[in-house]
Amino acid sequence: MASLSSERQVVYSHTVSETITTVPAVAADLTTTDSRIWQISVANTTAAAITFLLKDKQATPRTVIPTISIAANTAYIISWPEGVFCSSGINWVASGVGLEVSVIASYK
Repeated sequence: MASLSSERQVVYSHTVSETITTVPAVAADLTTTDSRIWQISVANTTAAAITFLLKDKQATPRTVIPTISIAANTAYIISWPEGVFCSSGINWVASGVGLEVSVIASYK
């Protein structure tokens, strides 16, 4: 598959902190302006499965990562080499407490 040109790989002036944090159990905004996400590392540190959902914030939100079940004591790295554009920001939610994440993204 051919790579997109560097002209399409927009890096905005602000970056999301790469510090490991937790995904809230109530839907919350990670960013609130046009954003581009390149990678997210998700680790479930609990003894039970937890679901995870990530959407953009356009008028009719579009799913970036559908509701997936992260098995107990499991980690995933989800990467988009060209980045994924998230109109109006990024919103996320977990079905419980215990998902630790690190995000590589930028926003306007």
